[in-house]
Amino acid sequence: MATGNIENGNKGLRAGVGLARVAALAVALLLLAAGCASPQICRRTPPDRPAVERVRERGVLLVGSTGDYRPLTWRDPETGRWEGFGVEIAERLAAELGVRAEFVQTSWPTLAADVQAVPPLFDIAIGGITITDARLASMDMSEGYLANGKTILCRAADAGRFRSLSDIDRPDVRVMVNPGGLNESFARAKLPNARLLVHGRNEEIPGLVAEGRADVMVTEIVEAPWYVRNDPRLAAPLLGEPFTHGEIGVLMRKGQDDLLAFVNDALRRLAADGTLDALRQRHGLAAMPVVSTAAGADDPSGSGTSAPPTIAVPGFAGVRMAVFPVTNGDYARFYKDTGHKPPAYWKDGAPPAGREKHPVVEVSLSDAEAYAAWLTARTPGVRFRIPTEEEWVAAAQGSVPAVFNGPLVARLLAEDAGREVEFVHPKSARRGEKVRLADVLSLSERGSVRGWADHARHCGFIDTDLFRTLSADGGATAPVDAQDASRSAIGCRDMAGNTWDWTSTVREARSGAERGRLVNVVKGGSWYANRTSCLPGFEGEGRAASGHYNTVGFRLAAETSPATPPAKDSPAMNTEPPEKNQ
Repeated sequence: MATGNIENGNKGLRAGVGLARVAALAVALLLLAAGCASPQICRRTPPDRPAVERVRERGVLLVGSTGDYRPLTWRDPETGRWEGFGVEIAERLAAELGVRAEFVQTSWPTLAADVQAVPPLFDIAIGGITITDARLASMDMSEGYLANGKTILCRAADAGRFRSLSDIDRPDVRVMVNPGGLNESFARAKLPNARLLVHGRNEEIPGLVAEGRADVMVTEIVEAPWYVRNDPRLAAPLLGEPFTHGEIGVLMRKGQDDLLAFVNDALRRLAADGTLDALRQRHGLAAMPVVSTAAGADDPSGSGTSAPPTIAVPGFAGVRMAVFPVTNGDYARFYKDTGHKPPAYWKDGAPPAGREKHPVVEVSLSDAEAYAAWLTARTPGVRFRIPTEEEWVAAAQGSVPAVFNGPLVARLLAEDAGREVEFVHPKSARRGEKVRLADVLSLSERGSVRGWADHARHCGFIDTDLFRTLSADGGATAPVDAQDASRSAIGCRDMAGNTWDWTSTVREARSGAERGRLVNVVKGGSWYANRTSCLPGFEGEGRAASGHYNTVGFRLAAETSPATPPAKDSPAMNTEPPEKNQ
């Protein structure tokens, strides 16, 4: 990857930030010796006191922020005034502590060092700070309060030019990022063939793109809309399909467990009383789904080791639903790590080539539960499990069937309606007979499939050699991210069609071959099912828990524990689990 700087902006920033940090640390050391917390607040606050107590005694919550990330935190360079969604959250946190908020400028390259500085420069850091495994290894972060993910800004005239990462990952494309954060690491990992330009001031990059001095800015779904609204020269053509999924949280140094618990509790209260939603709307963030990577791992390296993105399920406090069903690629990592028996359609312990992003099928309920247990063991603080029917339905509202038997039949007939198929079912009344595909299958004017199944005589399409071929490699599934129509209202993908999902709910089946039997409910329909069966509200379908079906896969629900357990004499607390992707 070719790399360059614009007007030495990066060098200037690093030099300025370095001198500022040295000066700030020197002042802080002198003040500490005098018993002062900051130049504005000079009160003795012994460092061994609990963090919340120290903040209250001081009368000020010191908040670190970069001040360059609209609409979350912005520091006006002329007036010094702070504003934004994150600024208002910090002020509310301070108000709940009975103190005022005071903001301390930091930078993306020095953020981690400033958070962990001794003596401390601030109590918490807020802004577009993504919850990541790397940060959690050395610092603490609150539960997430805003969804985020990687996207791009480009000139409006180029919106049709950039429709995927592959369109950007070209030597003739100039990609600009700010230094030292996740934007830069994402670009280096995912865009190795593009020309990378590192510019020191994040807030200047959109203007440079608009002026034609770069082609693309790597940014986030939180930041991009603000610039598009305020500069008609810019566009965010991939805003609805972020490259990553993450969640923004409050960052702080380790060892402040009481402050971490307070922040988490306060964020839950702000969510419960509608304050967060009101602030999101005020700052143009209302439409963002709350997506979390559970433990917070954004995975720009593509190693596939991070926890899956999840979304809070409406009406089920503390429960989140996986954005995607488990894929063949996901299950392959589970198999490699545990040696658990792979699906029967895999060859030599690997899924069929090119189907890594298709949903895994032919897994029993116990296989799915084993996968959930494995992922739980790898994700501290989060428990993964199979969702209940009610949780699944709540997460699926708004999804429209995309991959079911109607579109499959339409495609087969369009490709070659005259192709020859043979009845091969052992009990078929026409076994060995060869006929034209169009003589078996057809579509009504309303799109209903005719001739799909004939369970009495075994003379339907599913009894032919062509159907067996389609079923051989895990069925006629599609990649889990290929159908936008099947996205639910809250942002879960692939919830209507493609494959049924296991649930943990046991009921008597009212339809299908399992009618009258006690089975585990399956939801969402499949490539084999008709359109009605794929609707979120369709009821009555189930499967035997021990079965392995090429139409049934699974997705996971996730739960996380509160930061601190409730008091012994208080009722149990319902909580929600925990990218600027700078």
